[in-house]
Amino acid sequence: MQAILLVTVFSCILAAAAAADAGAVGGACLTGSTCTDTTNSVCESSVCKTKAEAACTAGSAVCVSHSTCSSSKCTCDTGYTAQTGLCTTTGAAGEACKADGSCADSTLVCESSICKIKAGQTCTSGSTNCVSQSTCVTGTLKCTCGTGYTALTSGLCTSGAAGESCKADGSCADSTVVCESSVCKIKAGQTCPSASTNCVSQSTCVTGTLKCTCGTGYTALTTGLCSGVAPQSVSSWLLTGSIITFLVTFSLP
Repeated sequence: MQAILLVTVFSCILAAAAAADAGAVGGACLTGSTCTDTTNSVCESSVCKTKAEAACTAGSAVCVSHSTCSSSKCTCDTGYTAQTGLCTTTGAAGEACKADGSCADSTLVCESSICKIKAGQTCTSGSTNCVSQSTCVTGTLKCTCGTGYTALTSGLCTSGAAGESCKADGSCADSTVVCESSVCKIKAGQTCPSASTNCVSQSTCVTGTLKCTCGTGYTALTTGLCSGVAPQSVSSWLLTGSIITFLVTFSLP
């Protein structure tokens, strides 16, 4: 009986504590998704958090999503802007990509979680928002891929090097790499950096030779790809043999 009473009292204390925190920063939102201090806090995902640009204390701050307590205020992360106390993105050039990975319009592409101006698209003089390996050329005011790089249909720039996207015509940087599944891979038999993961499928970069070598059961084609069938395990062969024996025996009169 005493144990039940203690549990009941403890539960009441916890409930009272929770109720006391409700509406405060870090506590549950009040009815109607509001917080006690409407000037400096906002309800986000059912929890009261310190608004973007509002004062905070480093180490104990509960800032809104996509922000951190910096210089004593909740500051939006790169690519996000403060709007109605939250840190949001419209997917504009230089801003963070939207939740679904898209950007504001078709002239932009999501690259490394930031919306960038596609190669070939118009840009503002001096803009730093062109895709990687491209710059906003003064004369044309278009984002233009640098020397050795070409524009893909996606709007990104590639050199066709191992590990990068293949060029628009399906080629790669040189004869040591081949386009496989839209990615340039090091051909079988060609030199590879130690522990490289850019060898063609069914091959690995062998430590001793530092060459991409086709696995057991596969041979290198003139294209640099590996062709063949992976060897079955002994158990697989035994299982296959057992099934065949059963079928033959079952079919006998």
